[in-house]
Amino acid sequence: MSPIVHRLGCFFFTLLIFTTLLSTTARADEPGPTEAKAEASSADTIGDRHEIAVSFHPGTFSDGHGTGALLGADVTYRYGVLAIGVLGDRATMLMTPYASWTGAGSAGISAPLPDWVRLDLVGVAGVHAYSGVGASPFLIAQMSGRGGEGASATLPFLGSRLRLGTKIGKGAAAAIIGIEGFAEADTERVTRAERVTTISAGSREDRPLTVGTERVGAALTLGGVFAL
Repeated sequence: MSPIVHRLGCFFFTLLIFTTLLSTTARADEPGPTEAKAEASSADTIGDRHEIAVSFHPGTFSDGHGTGALLGADVTYRYGVLAIGVLGDRATMLMTPYASWTGAGSAGISAPLPDWVRLDLVGVAGVHAYSGVGASPFLIAQMSGRGGEGASATLPFLGSRLRLGTKIGKGAAAAIIGIEGFAEADTERVTRAERVTTISAGSREDRPLTVGTERVGAALTLGGVFAL
């Protein structure tokens, strides 16, 4: 097992233990039958959710290729403590050709907490589609007279995401705002040859570039939740 996958496994396991402890605490704090009846009109039965959540997540990332901004979206279906969904995002670095698309599925647990809060821990598996890896920033390429398009590749990855959100409003549909953190690692690395052109000399040369890395990041989540 590679050190990257091992670290991700330890990270996911730690978050799983943390979420499980929170879930256990929530169950221990559940009110008795009389109190539960009194609160039934203002809160869901803990662990008895059946809903779909849709959210957008603007944020930032850092990986072995650089640091930049990302914008994505996800759809999550919750049934009790089960949380499954799909997600995608677009990551870019300012003033460089580097970019990536992410598409993935997710599955994990949604902590059985009171109705106004959502805490999800999910494992993620999908692909990163990279372009412009290793290319010089636009201004540097213009000033130096040397430019290349960088390297491209589509690679599978594994990761985990921890999401914490606050529900705003009551009823069958409500807004939700929160934060999320994520850690991901490509399961393989590939080497691509980039053609670099020296404009003044009119010459070309190939250089090897490695595509594939680990990525961490954080984002704000904004969206809505709809009871089924």
